[in-house]
Amino acid sequence: MLAVNKTIVTDYTCAFHQTPEQHIITTIQYAYSNIPSNRVVLQWLANEFHKEWLEKWDSDNKVLEDLPKAFLIRVLRRGSLLGLAEMRTKKSKPCYLEHGSEKQERECGDLHMVFYEEFQYGYDDLGNTIMI
Repeated sequence: MLAVNKTIVTDYTCAFHQTPEQHIITTIQYAYSNIPSNRVVLQWLANEFHKEWLEKWDSDNKVLEDLPKAFLIRVLRRGSLLGLAEMRTKKSKPCYLEHGSEKQERECGDLHMVFYEEFQYGYDDLGNTIMI
């Protein structure tokens, strides 16, 4: 198992974003089907995928359908933790209220969500992913 871990982490760390999409998906599928869930290499795969996701596959919902549920949960939790840390640092919070006017929205002072249809996801009005 250590050899598999070393090979995956060493081979992909520098080139994860340059690896063909289908190869990464196949690697993730294989890893999550064959490696025990307590192995750190599975979290590494989720973390690396999370780092590259927005640039490479954020608009491709088909990719999500092909990935293991356990993997997607790890990616989601990583994003949540990073989002929480960022929100605590910024000392700001998202507002999920639908204000009656732009003036009311500005007066609210919190960050407001903008929904992007192509991604099926909401971002705050500064362009950051809304996590909580």
